[in-house]
Amino acid sequence: MVTAIVIPIICIYFYFLTKREMKQNKTRWLESGQVKEESVLVGVIENISHHKERYYRNHFVMITKLQIRSNEKLHVVQFTTPMTNDWELPPLKNEQYVTFYGTWNQSILLANRFVA
Repeated sequence: MVTAIVIPIICIYFYFLTKREMKQNKTRWLESGQVKEESVLVGVIENISHHKERYYRNHFVMITKLQIRSNEKLHVVQFTTPMTNDWELPPLKNEQYVTFYGTWNQSILLANRFVA
C-alpha cells in the first residue's frame, strides 16, 4: 500500500527535477557564445578551423578557431556558437583584415563579435 503511493510521488518529483535542469541547460547553451567585450584585437586572418562539440544531450556548439596575425605576432581567436536552426558559419576568409571584441582566457581571445 505504501509503495503504491510513494513510487509515483518519487517518479513525479524526478520528472519535474529533470525538466527544470533541462530548461537551465538550454538557457546556458543559448548563452554559451556570449562573453564580455573587454579587449580588442585587430589583425589579418591566417587560418580558420571549425569543429562541432556536444554541449548537452541534443544541443551542440560550433567552435571556430582563427589564427590572427597582429603586430607580427600570431594570436588565437575562438568563437563558440550554439547550433540552432538559423545557425550559419561566420563569413570570414583567409587574408581578411578584421577587428575582434572579446575576453582573453590565457592566450586565447574568446570573441563575442567581429567587424570586417
